[in-house]
Amino acid sequence: MNHSQAHRPACPNTSAPAPRRVTREMVHARTREMAVQAGRAPLQISQGDYERARIELTGESDMDRQEAVLDAALTGLPGALATWESEGGHPAGPAA
Repeated sequence: MNHSQAHRPACPNTSAPAPRRVTREMVHARTREMAVQAGRAPLQISQGDYERARIELTGESDMDRQEAVLDAALTGLPGALATWESEGGHPAGPAA
């Protein structure tokens, strides 16, 4: 490989399948598989099994989800605050 090829980005694989949406049922099915692999009955799942299955299938950790929820809440906050204030709300409490 020559020097110019070493720094060339790889071409995207156009035949790769589109990302699929991971459903709750897919996570539950994987959770049951993990319970069986751990020597338990399929319905003897743990919270840890569920978290690992969700992360494995979605690539998203619990911290990622919490940050997304907080970001969404904070994004909506200025509008909600403006509405509250326009309806007579006041940071110090109700007007006397």
